[in-house]
Amino acid sequence: MSSESQMIELEKAVRSLGNGGVVVFPTDTLYGLGADVFSLPALQRIFSIKGRPADLALPVLVADMDQLEAVALPMSSQARRLAQRFWPGPLTLVMHRSPDLPDLVTEGPNYNFAPYDYGPFDSTVYNDARVLQAAGLARIADASNGRWSTYSATDHGLERATEILGGMTKGQRKYILDVAAWVRKLSFSALVKSIYDAYPQMRERSIFEG
Repeated sequence: MSSESQMIELEKAVRSLGNGGVVVFPTDTLYGLGADVFSLPALQRIFSIKGRPADLALPVLVADMDQLEAVALPMSSQARRLAQRFWPGPLTLVMHRSPDLPDLVTEGPNYNFAPYDYGPFDSTVYNDARVLQAAGLARIADASNGRWSTYSATDHGLERATEILGGMTKGQRKYILDVAAWVRKLSFSALVKSIYDAYPQMRERSIFEG
């Protein structure tokens, strides 16, 4: 490939990264996937493409000290002297991550990205759930590892649901109960696949396969 062709391809890659895309680049062994480290949808796309476990951190590549300071807290003067002397080279420095870096990159402490960006559901679903929680109708509990949330109805919520069902026509009530029964029979992966089949655009912003 000529140098001119290489520049054209590099410019295309830069534009793609700027637009939240994912690019493929050669490494010293095989090939890697690259994305803007501050673009959460792009990072989630990498997890989806690779089928990468959500608790496996991503490597962050930087070209110079300016880029390093964008992803990590300022280093000590001693660490800076070491970096200036030995980088690039076989020197490892352990640093504190920048709070601006998405948690998904570093495994935590929690995965704080918006639910509609890691699941197949629209953000409205989660917003409505919080409204129900505030009204005492639903319960939202974080898992012990802080990565997932569970949603359930409170006793008051179940009573209110029964009242609403009682005010529906027989056909409306049957439809709601049939859908609920169908969902409960599905595994999570089967549910995700069903949603993706009906709404393909949701697959693009999810780290889940389906």
